[in-house]
Amino acid sequence: MIKGSILEHAKLTVHVVPGMAECNDCDEIFNVVQCRGYCPNCGSFDKTVLTGRDFTIREIVVPEEQETI
Repeated sequence: MIKGSILEHAKLTVHVVPGMAECNDCDEIFNVVQCRGYCPNCGSFDKTVLTGRDFTIREIVVPEEQETI
């Protein structure tokens, strides 16, 4: 990532979780981005976001420094 630093060989992996919501008017579950926030069933904008708001760091691996001989 940053040449010459401890992070030079670091790898960043991103797993995108789709933003899903439940319509508070008709209980339809839908993809918020694909539907631009509106329920595809009844057209309501009143919703409860279920997934896609989270950000979790699952793992950080720091390699041990290699000794130079």
